[in-house]
Amino acid sequence: MSDQDPQHLPPQLPGNPTPQYDTVDLIDILGVLYRYKFLIIGLTGFAAVAVVIFAIISIVLPPDRSPLPNVYEPEAIILIDDGQSGSGGLQAALAARGLSGFPGLPSVGGGSYGELAVLLLRSNTLLDRLVDEFNIVERYDIDRFQKDDARKALRDRSTVTHRPETRTLHIRYEDIDPVFATDMVNRMVELLDQRFSTIGGNREARKRDLLQDKLIEIERDIAVLESEVKDFQRQYGTINPESYAREQVTMLAELRSRLIGTEIEARTYGEFATIHDPVAARLRAEAEQLRATIHEMEHRFFGGPREGGSNQAQIAGAREDIPELSIRFARLERELRVQARIYETLTEQYEVARLSAEDESLAFQILEMADVPERKSGPSRAVLCMVVTTATFFGSIFLVFLLNMVRNLKADPETMKRLRGRV
Repeated sequence: MSDQDPQHLPPQLPGNPTPQYDTVDLIDILGVLYRYKFLIIGLTGFAAVAVVIFAIISIVLPPDRSPLPNVYEPEAIILIDDGQSGSGGLQAALAARGLSGFPGLPSVGGGSYGELAVLLLRSNTLLDRLVDEFNIVERYDIDRFQKDDARKALRDRSTVTHRPETRTLHIRYEDIDPVFATDMVNRMVELLDQRFSTIGGNREARKRDLLQDKLIEIERDIAVLESEVKDFQRQYGTINPESYAREQVTMLAELRSRLIGTEIEARTYGEFATIHDPVAARLRAEAEQLRATIHEMEHRFFGGPREGGSNQAQIAGAREDIPELSIRFARLERELRVQARIYETLTEQYEVARLSAEDESLAFQILEMADVPERKSGPSRAVLCMVVTTATFFGSIFLVFLLNMVRNLKADPETMKRLRGRV
């Protein structure tokens, strides 16, 4: 038998009420929902219509006036070397060419260039340039704390993701204007490329390119000088004063080599450094001092620097002036020797830089620049309509149960007395 059998219930004393057993019945729940069905349907339908109208209005209005405008997020992909490539191949190649002990050889070490790239894109130096170039303060109507809020606006709208498994860096920027967002992403890539070149990510490749350009320029100068020497000898014969400043030729060649190296280093470092950077100032001062020393030597020992233009016009009227012809020929020969010595020195430096750039994979390689997106990245208005409608439906169910509870409380006099404090 059940414990609730009437035969086993305790006898009821006079004046004691019969106990009530509260149970939750599915029929009661369905009855409540049925009683308030129009309220549930009405609230849900109203919310669905309202959110659809809101979505339509957000599409029709211009992006700058829309309460929920379309946003676009172009993406650029960059291959970032992790910096773990070994230096064994480079050292072996240098040893084979007899350049293993060359003083200009850079060290090869490990490091996470991906984390460095993320840090650079979040740095104030790079963000300040973007703020100035794209006029972020006026675009986003920043009134107070313009510098800090402008940086924060760029950080909030940009997404930089480093994926070590693929060694790629993904740069995205979100804005209601797809063209502006694309320009922002591509400019971030350009500034990051410049920054990597400055701090050493691609320094060897950059140095190799500069040395190659300088070698081409010196080759042209040597060709011109050789042509002038041939014309001079063909017209006047060989004039070669052996005692004319032979020691100064080697010294002048070394000074010019140092000047070219200093100029290349200053140009490589100065592309991203500020005007007042102490290292850049020191390099410029060294270059100016070397130029002054070279000019003084040329003026003291060789009668001044060789002027531009062909020397044929200068010596055409001086056939009988042998000392003058000797000086001019010595100057031509000196220039040719200096240029040849410079070319030999720069060729060695170029080989070292070329081998370094080939052995170490470029730390920064642009795989894909950002294109203007045609499809929006958000918001999803369909999902918004579904979420609002579903939330309103369940909210209305909670509301009808709350209303039903209040109704039941009002129908119970004893409970109302207790609520009013009239026990």
